[in-house]
Amino acid sequence: MPRTITTTVYTINELSEKAKEKARQWFQEGQDYLVEHIGEAIRHVLENGGCTITKHGINHRQDLFWNIDNQGAFISFKGWFTHNEINYKVCEFGMKSCQLERNEDTTDEDIAVAMGVFAGVLDAAISAGKMEEEYQTSAENIDELLMANEYTFDEDGKRFG
Repeated sequence: MPRTITTTVYTINELSEKAKEKARQWFQEGQDYLVEHIGEAIRHVLENGGCTITKHGINHRQDLFWNIDNQGAFISFKGWFTHNEINYKVCEFGMKSCQLERNEDTTDEDIAVAMGVFAGVLDAAISAGKMEEEYQTSAENIDELLMANEYTFDEDGKRFG
């Protein structure tokens, strides 16, 4: 026979500090903010460096592929770019190596300029990604998200509902 059980639930603002920490940990499980935001950071830094991510591939979509290791110590990217009206295909650009395809009109000076732009992308993208990660994982931001989504918890900070 069914029975009714009554329990008290709390929002993040109503929890003790210890319970808030537990609720925040629940919310962050499975989140990888650095990986989530690094692609956008690469795009932003390339564009600020005067590069345009050009359209290639299936249906002429903008392609930018990137990879980061699980400690955030290595990042690489590849894609098709235009810089100073010259098209480049970056086959692989990482912290220790670069493989760049160019067309016959590309001079060594063009390559040097593009390499300088691409080199700046790595440090700037990691830095931007880490700044975004710090913001996304801040207690203030998580508390705002928990309140906005009306998550409720038991008295110990375990998700309820």
